[in-house]
Amino acid sequence: MTLRLDQGLLDFGVLVESADLGRYNGLVLPYTDILGVSMREDSPLAQKEVIQKEDLLGLPLVVTRQSLRTSLLSWFGEEVDSLNISATFNLSYNSKILVQEGLGYAIALKKTCSTSTQTPAFAFGRYTHG
Repeated sequence: MTLRLDQGLLDFGVLVESADLGRYNGLVLPYTDILGVSMREDSPLAQKEVIQKEDLLGLPLVVTRQSLRTSLLSWFGEEVDSLNISATFNLSYNSKILVQEGLGYAIALKKTCSTSTQTPAFAFGRYTHG
């Protein structure tokens, strides 16, 4: 989006990603959201009430393309470089299909995680910005 702002194709933008805001007139809006993980109903993790980041280390993860460029995955700290990212997605519907087909565990903000019985979503952390 910043490229389009720089080229004058957009008059304003709402950025959820990290960006060099010094180039723009803007505000940082504080927010807190809950990270969630979607998985197959037959996953051993589906029995847990709360999932910790340690539970996901070594498992195939499905993440948004945007999260690869933002601080969202920094929640994993030093382990971020050793994450097993098996697929990326742009639309939450696509992540649901990837999860149902057994390609991994989808990590996304809670409001975008599927809550159907085939791919239950569980809250496992807070992501705060601002």
